[in-house]
Amino acid sequence: MDDDRGRSEADYLRRYTSLPVLIDMLAERRLTLVDPGQWSDKNDTAYLAAYKEAKKLKCLVALCFTATSETFHHWNVFSPGPGGVCDVPPPAVPLAMLDLQPLVVPGAEAF
Repeated sequence: MDDDRGRSEADYLRRYTSLPVLIDMLAERRLTLVDPGQWSDKNDTAYLAAYKEAKKLKCLVALCFTATSETFHHWNVFSPGPGGVCDVPPPAVPLAMLDLQPLVVPGAEAF
């Protein structure tokens, strides 16, 4: 695409998910946030549980994107099986979608 010239791989956010979730996102024009307590990465769940407790939140949900190139970990954890997909929306679209939602704090986390 002409408007993609000059962009590096890091300019794009990727979301690894399942085909049914991607279809729902496109059809309904919404992002579904999930309970991180159900994630397989126990480091992430422990960190977010501590954050929820420290902030005295009744509910904490999350949605993960990555700005890095694909890895086995991304496919295995976030989109396992034959229905796994990698969504690469145009730059800034995911954050623009989140800005429409109340009580959402978008931001990057360094690991």
